[in-house]
Amino acid sequence: YEFSDSAKAGALDQDWVFNKWAEDGGSSISVADSTAGSIASHVIVYEDSGYTGLAHVRELALSNYTISADIYLVGETDPDFPLYTGIGIRMANDEGKYYRLIFRNSSTDMGQVKLQGYDGASWHISKAWNPDVDFPALATGWHNFKVKVEGATFWCYLDGVLLPDSPQVDAEPFLELGYAGVYKYNTGYGKVVFDNFLVQSPDDSSLPASRRRTRARANRSTYCHAGWAPGTGRMSPHCTGSVGSDIGLYRAST
Repeated sequence: YEFSDSAKAGALDQDWVFNKWAEDGGSSISVADSTAGSIASHVIVYEDSGYTGLAHVRELALSNYTISADIYLVGETDPDFPLYTGIGIRMANDEGKYYRLIFRNSSTDMGQVKLQGYDGASWHISKAWNPDVDFPALATGWHNFKVKVEGATFWCYLDGVLLPDSPQVDAEPFLELGYAGVYKYNTGYGKVVFDNFLVQSPDDSSLPASRRRTRARANRSTYCHAGWAPGTGRMSPHCTGSVGSDIGLYRAST
């Protein structure tokens, strides 16, 4: 199954939770209804004035999955953009524990891409890839980050290419499951501008019952998601679209 958020209709497709950790520094997540700093329209903007910002889709604490997102990166230090920005994997937002695949644009490690886990006290894995050595240096603009996680093993991709020395393994894993989302770290205000957020998993057993797959077999041109049936208070399948196969899509209940 899969779930996504691309804000194509000018509104968030998912219900997002952000910055539930100890630092609560004026957080927001929204869709840019015009250009976001001349970047693009209908993109998602996560802003946070705390040092560490974690944003994830509500209720989706998963174990094994693939997460990807297009993230707007700035190739030089910019006061509006965080020093580190990327995707968050298996995040335990309440406790400040997570794995992250990030782009680093601080003066001491300009242009690095790094995979790390943080257990609340110490770092795990800490694998760094260097520009012009492990991948072509990234120009300012849109870049795709992707991680596939199975157990304690992480496959990391940048712009569709598997990074050298992948997969990486956490020798002392500390999270068996967690939320999927985006991540930022800065010494103050910072924002993550992203689009085409996608999570895919071979199994929905770790989902809450209200989120588990609802199948439709009407024909190959339908897909379904579980949603509230108006006036009933119950979950009911809703089938729309044309994708050529049956796919389960999930939206947050309210």
